Amino acid sequence: MSEKPIIITLELCKACGICYRLCPTGAIAGNEKGEVVLQHPEKCIKCGMCEDHCPDFAISVWRDEDGK
Repeated sequence: MSEKPIIITLELCKACGICYRLCPTGAIAGNEKGEVVLQHPEKCIKCGMCEDHCPDFAISVWRDEDGK
């Protein structure tokens, strides 16, 4: 697994919270500034729920060459 399994583009994110409410492992969270952060990268299973449901296209899931 890469060091950063997902990339969050804060310039696009409006901190709606959809991503961290849908994250099945709790890898994504909101911080004290109201920003979305990858708080626990080791928990990310690259399921794509955050990327698929982000209305602002602010999250990209890093997948290996084999698609995982």
